[in-house]
Amino acid sequence: MERKQFTFYRSYLDAIRRLPKKEQGNIVLAICNYALDETIPSALSPIADTVFTLVKPTLDASRRKAEAGNCGGKTKAIQKQSVSKTQANVKQTVSEKEKEKEKEKEGEIEIEKENECSISSSSDLRGAPGIPGASPPTISLPLNDGSAFEIFQSDIDMWSNLYPAVDVMQQLRNMAGWIDGNPSKRKTRSGIKRFVNSWLAKEQNKGGDRATNAKSGFAYNADFEEGTSL
Repeated sequence: MERKQFTFYRSYLDAIRRLPKKEQGNIVLAICNYALDETIPSALSPIADTVFTLVKPTLDASRRKAEAGNCGGKTKAIQKQSVSKTQANVKQTVSEKEKEKEKEKEGEIEIEKENECSISSSSDLRGAPGIPGASPPTISLPLNDGSAFEIFQSDIDMWSNLYPAVDVMQQLRNMAGWIDGNPSKRKTRSGIKRFVNSWLAKEQNKGGDRATNAKSGFAYNADFEEGTSL
């Protein structure tokens, strides 16, 4: 292997100085040629050849050390490149997974928004005047936030089927009157339907109010006098 440099020890110089001056140049060239190009000298005098033979083992050891260092350096460089590529691949994979999760979340948010818009549109259309299939609310119940819970004929029909012994419309009027007289016990928007169903269910269990209404004209649901806000 061709080398760019080598170590010329002081011991070499001390040995060469003891040679005749005409041999000093030859032995220096012989050492340099062997250390850098692995060229073995062939025309040295016996005394110069003796010096070269003594120096040669150190030159060989220096060469082997240099070759081992070069190989080790290349191996380390390859290992570093491999580690860097692995880390880059891992980061890329993690980044891609994070992007996929973000897309999934964005998709879920869009679906939720579409559902909210659909629900809102359906609710708006149900009581919007001038739209085919839409009808105004039949009655409304005040809520604790100052708004009103609108009840449509479709709701009344459903409750009438669920509670056949109850005059649903009259009971809704009774509820409106009870709420008006007990403003501190008005219900929340999320709890108003449970309030309505509980009221109607109790009337159903009593046998209905149709006969009662026929006699008195009004059926007061005292069970809700002590009720808490829903």
